[in-house]
Amino acid sequence: MYPAIQLGGVTISVYALLIVAGIAAGCIAMRPFAASFGIEKEDALYATLFGAIGAALCGKLAYVLVSLPGAKDLSMETLAEFFQHGYVYYGGLAGAVLGVWIYCRAFRLAFLPHLDGTVVALPLIHAFGRVGCFFAGCCYGVRYDGPLAVTFRNSPVAPNGVGLFPVQLLEAALNLGLFACFCAVFRSRDRAGRVSCTGLYLCAYAVIRFFVEFLRGDTARGLWLGLSTSQWCSVAALAAGLWLLLRRRKTDAGSSMQ
Repeated sequence: MYPAIQLGGVTISVYALLIVAGIAAGCIAMRPFAASFGIEKEDALYATLFGAIGAALCGKLAYVLVSLPGAKDLSMETLAEFFQHGYVYYGGLAGAVLGVWIYCRAFRLAFLPHLDGTVVALPLIHAFGRVGCFFAGCCYGVRYDGPLAVTFRNSPVAPNGVGLFPVQLLEAALNLGLFACFCAVFRSRDRAGRVSCTGLYLCAYAVIRFFVEFLRGDTARGLWLGLSTSQWCSVAALAAGLWLLLRRRKTDAGSSMQ
């Protein structure tokens, strides 16, 4: 598609541009939910920004670690190329959690409410990122010649000249649907107090990612016992999400008995 655009004499990555736009949209979208989670809007904003920094650093580190086994050599040129291209979403997600934790730890704030306040806008941010993937041609789909098939002509990553399933756009649409659900559920402070937004997100996205992986055509994702690395991460995310949901439910049950 259009991996980069020219503004004057400057080349700007469309992927990077959409990531920045997604973070900006997420910071705006999550502010109305701050009251639902019982946190200050400014703290919610800064926690989100710390999470974005953690996501960028850990997402890149995870990409480098995943790419190392397939590297022909470990020269500085190879490592530099790894750092120039690609992120791993689950690595970024772990980094986002770490970034929010660091912010809350530094300013002595309750961690889980602020994590929920950040995660509520995460599907929106991720949707922007997947559209960026589509423009760059990364994270491309399997060979496909049916309806809505896309053909890249000048992608530096995806196969050019063949029909591919638009898996990036599918995942973007599913993330937007998930964000719409969060808007419906967590505008109520009562429901935000009874349901872990982070737990619900981990469960929902784990299911989405597990099945979307079957439509991915890029091979640089690892394969263990017939499942990709991201599918195994999805299994772990689902377990963590269920634990958070049950933990919140037990906490509510204990509070109601007092």
